[in-house]
Amino acid sequence: MSFYEKGLLWAIVIGIFALLLTPLIISATLFFPFITGKNFFFRIIVEIITAAWFVLACTNPLFRPKKSPVLIAFALFMVALFISSIAGVDSYHSFWSNYERMEGYITHIHLFLLFLVLVSVGGVFKNFWAYLVHGSIAVSAIAAVHGLLQARGVLEILGESRPFARFGNSIYLGIFLLFHLFLLAYCALRVRYRGARVAYGVLAGVEFITFVLVASRGAFVGFVVGALVGLIVAAIMTRKRWVQIAVPVSIGVVGLFALIIFRHPNNPIVRNVELFSRFSSVNVSALSNDPRVMIWGIGWEGFKERPIFGWGPENFIVVYGKYYNPNLYGNEPWFDRTHNMLLEWLVAGGVVGFTAYMSLFGTALYMLVQAWRRSVIRGSEASVLISMLVGYLIQNAFVFDNITSYILVIGALAYVHSLGVSQNPIPRVSKSREGMQLALSAVAFVVVMLLIYQINIRPLVVSAQIISALQPGPNATTETLIANFDKAISSGTFGATEARERLADMIVQGALQFTGKPSPQVIALLDRGIAEMEKEVELQPHVAKYSIFAGKLNTVRFHWTGESIQRAENEYRHALELAPRYVQTYLGLAELYLAQGKMNEAVSEADQAFKLAPRSASMFYAVLSTHMLAGDADGAIRVLNEFVVSIDQKQGQGFQLDKLDEVLVRSLRVKEPANRLRFIEALIARTPLDGTGYIVTAQTYAEVGRYKDARTYAEKAVEKNSALKEQVDEFLRALP
Repeated sequence: MSFYEKGLLWAIVIGIFALLLTPLIISATLFFPFITGKNFFFRIIVEIITAAWFVLACTNPLFRPKKSPVLIAFALFMVALFISSIAGVDSYHSFWSNYERMEGYITHIHLFLLFLVLVSVGGVFKNFWAYLVHGSIAVSAIAAVHGLLQARGVLEILGESRPFARFGNSIYLGIFLLFHLFLLAYCALRVRYRGARVAYGVLAGVEFITFVLVASRGAFVGFVVGALVGLIVAAIMTRKRWVQIAVPVSIGVVGLFALIIFRHPNNPIVRNVELFSRFSSVNVSALSNDPRVMIWGIGWEGFKERPIFGWGPENFIVVYGKYYNPNLYGNEPWFDRTHNMLLEWLVAGGVVGFTAYMSLFGTALYMLVQAWRRSVIRGSEASVLISMLVGYLIQNAFVFDNITSYILVIGALAYVHSLGVSQNPIPRVSKSREGMQLALSAVAFVVVMLLIYQINIRPLVVSAQIISALQPGPNATTETLIANFDKAISSGTFGATEARERLADMIVQGALQFTGKPSPQVIALLDRGIAEMEKEVELQPHVAKYSIFAGKLNTVRFHWTGESIQRAENEYRHALELAPRYVQTYLGLAELYLAQGKMNEAVSEADQAFKLAPRSASMFYAVLSTHMLAGDADGAIRVLNEFVVSIDQKQGQGFQLDKLDEVLVRSLRVKEPANRLRFIEALIARTPLDGTGYIVTAQTYAEVGRYKDARTYAEKAVEKNSALKEQVDEFLRALP
């Protein structure tokens, strides 16, 4: 090889090993710091090494990837995904995704390019795959120790109860450790030295402890099932007696342990290990009410509507709105993932995309079996790699992928490819080709710089601008806020959608805290938010979320100015066309009608929501509030009785007293104490109240002139909450 060609190869290898650091990257100055930094880093490195590889591949056939079943399957998957992206409901979003996920077709292009680079240069360097695997294991050791320190309280965990290292989500750490537990087993089988095997075993023990502490049920199920499948495969391939005996023994141990977890949840081991207690908390008879299962049902309905090429990647939010299950009310308002990657590909790519996706793993398993038959690897080694792929697929039925797991999958597929094709010899290049390489390098350098700027730098800057806009400082003016969001929105990148959402959410949340008359500057900020959200409605007409946002903003404007009432109603009605069972929209309309004084219309919309989700506690309190604010005590009593019957509550059980307090405090706004009292008495017949609830009761009795009862319930308030004594004493002194 020429010096120049060696330089290109080393640049590629350094870039590949740099990618191993992706899980450790956090970008605090970017929006979604655990996601965006990792993904932009990954994309930039892949673009650089792809440019270097392209120069080599164009000038020397030995650097071009050799055909294999996995390569063909991957290429077909990319074609199927492209068709789904173009034929889906929103091709722009399918291609670019958003900051929270950073996936889309653009990421899969990068993953495919990484695969091509790996399979093209992996055989050029001696022990390349061994070094790569051990480099990844080193990173996993850092992640495992970091997670262990978090679990032990040495390092702080922000917003999570389970360790997540530098992944931002314990589920992602669980997937990462799942791969490396199998990789450690694979390395232990391939090494001959006992000391090395002991080292692998110790590290595997540390990682397994962290793996258990992460308490990711999907990853653990994947690990167990993958390990059992691996044992069965090993028994078939190796025909060793002890392995064949280990299969039924292992299955029996797993079955016994599962029986203990599910049948004896109070067992000390089960109760004290969060992973096992999370398993024991699963109520099989009530699985239909589990949010994740309900989301799977929504995904299945979406697949049935578009079964061939699907809705396109990143478009599940459209399906979620259209087939929304009202019993999800009270969970996150919008889910953009099915929390099941197998179902995700069915929804996104239809049967074609899903088949192409599964063919990646089908061909990989086939190539592993062929490699064993050709004695490239031993049966025990092949069984571990099969275990890893099966375990990954099993856990994917409960979660979704991220860039760190994608990198590992691509590396695994590329390694399997390398086992099935002959390795490239050290390539030689003629002097006549050196000039061509220099020319191509210059062109590739210019092109890759342009791509890095367009694909990464611009949206990366927008991500930082959103953070700046959300943290304007104490002296910021509305003009400053608008200017900051303008920079992000006018960028022409996929970050504009995120900027509009953050602007709208900031206004809505601010309006909830706002008291008094808004200034013209605040109205100007609101108007800008409305205008930008209406643009997003035009750009994404299939997503009900943005119409609801526009409805909320216009409702705020009506509260502040008495204007925009029709625009608010129109946006809500449009959202109902897209998502007819999305109950938040009915509640938004109820709020709008209450503000107008249209009480009958308000309770009608609230009742419609309640009919869709009569068993939802969150829905019950929202509808109850609407009836009370509308002065409809009879309706509130009816809703109370229907809710109690629907969930079969017993006397005084199942009510959230803090939520009832909110309802009762809101009811004080309505100057109809007799109606309010009828509801309160019906409520007290069902359940004891909290201190605040009894204060409202006492105030209501006082308003209707029943002072003795007022004193009684005021005293009950103090019995419930002694901190209310001063307030109650003042109330009692004011009574006649």
